[in-house]
Amino acid sequence: MTRSDKELYENQILRQYEKEMVAKHKKKLGFSHFTKEMRRMSETRYDELEKMILEKTIRELQTAMNSGQFTSVELVTFYLKRIEQYNPLLNAIIELNPDALKLAEDVDRDRKKDKGKTLLSGIPILLKDNIGTGDKMHNTAGAKALEGSRLKKDAPIVKKIKEYGGIILGKTNMSEWAFQMSSNGVNGYSALGGQAKNPYGLFDVGGSSSGSAVGAAMNLASVTIGSETCGSIIYPA
Repeated sequence: MTRSDKELYENQILRQYEKEMVAKHKKKLGFSHFTKEMRRMSETRYDELEKMILEKTIRELQTAMNSGQFTSVELVTFYLKRIEQYNPLLNAIIELNPDALKLAEDVDRDRKKDKGKTLLSGIPILLKDNIGTGDKMHNTAGAKALEGSRLKKDAPIVKKIKEYGGIILGKTNMSEWAFQMSSNGVNGYSALGGQAKNPYGLFDVGGSSSGSAVGAAMNLASVTIGSETCGSIIYPA
């Protein structure tokens, strides 16, 4: 690491922690659509699921669901409880899909009928908030200027995920505008998401796919997706 690189790195850490900007327009995550299922899941069941879900591959999760060890509804609920617990500290998630549990119920119904089984069936996935979805969620790139923005159709990758039964659980925080509007931004900071934090300690969270990286590290979903231009996935990963 050159002296210049070291100074840039130390400056990022300083701005992310000691001189963290206050996000006056930060969105509050809404759990009202999920309260019933989240309360229904006991601590004992959560602990059982933790052993079956954390750090597992998609294939391992599918095997478990196909053998009846847990349902997609339980899988989604498990991640929602983790998000509720850890996101206030990490600011990894910017919005949740209000239809996530309904979609999981549909997959579980099809699974019982031995219909529609694919590798992604019932798998909860988090998307970086610059990847468009034509549903009830917003598409903001973390920017206040796009706070109410919604799209009429899904991005190609989202369309494919839905075709194969994947469940978009929510949107992840990011370096606002993916650094396209500034050359001196703070990694992982956005007006609507606040400052994403590195779960391993007082280290640079990286950017611009900051929330997706944190979500993967903390098992906040089975899959997290970012976007890459010039290190936006590579660095935070």
